Amino acid sequence: MSSSGITNDLDKIARNIPRYSAYFRAFFHHFTEKDDVDIRRRFYYEMIHLPDISKSFVPKSWCSRCKLYIVDDDGRRINWIESKPSNLPNAGTGVFPSKSFRKDELITIYLGRPYNKDESDTYAFEDVTAADEQGNTDIPYLLAQFINQAVMSNPNCMFDGYKIFALRNIRQGEELLIYYNRDVFCGLCGTLMDKSEGNFFDRGMTCSHDNCHNNSLFALCHDNKCAYRLSKIHYCIAMIA
Repeated sequence: MSSSGITNDLDKIARNIPRYSAYFRAFFHHFTEKDDVDIRRRFYYEMIHLPDISKSFVPKSWCSRCKLYIVDDDGRRINWIESKPSNLPNAGTGVFPSKSFRKDELITIYLGRPYNKDESDTYAFEDVTAADEQGNTDIPYLLAQFINQAVMSNPNCMFDGYKIFALRNIRQGEELLIYYNRDVFCGLCGTLMDKSEGNFFDRGMTCSHDNCHNNSLFALCHDNKCAYRLSKIHYCIAMIA
């Protein structure tokens, strides 16, 4: 199996996110310029429209169940990644590898249209968002926008720019989890939280999240007059809330 072309094409996409995103949004039209990625030849999607009744999962978008295949340099279709119900409680859609990935192997690219800073409630990564102008997330891109935040366990993949690499060897079928490292703001006064490099124990103080009695804390409100504080689990949840 020859995969050098796959890596090269993913690198080209990562170097020019807005332009390549536009082509994905136009339903994978051919590129016509010299040395561009041939989207139709390289990527193949299998959309699964019916809900997974066994898990009572009703998809919020038509790409909530989607299999992505990548065609290698010899024309063979490789199972790559897929979106389906997450293993995390109340997490909606997640992303799972359809093949095993080696440590440091490139998994996918975060694609999206340029992010308007006025769209404060739009889920976005750096300067791009997977939502269209109406806020819909019905564009599969390369499924990276469905990768969930690592909350209860350590992440198994990481960002490097727009690229997503395996942090360690990842088994086929193991849910992809990432640490987004987004800013979190105090739930009381809106001040930026002051994050610790590791949990700290503050006797008599507990997490401010509802129904959490964890006094192993991870972040405090930056305003030392405010009593708001979070455990690591609820800090991670707040990143994607």
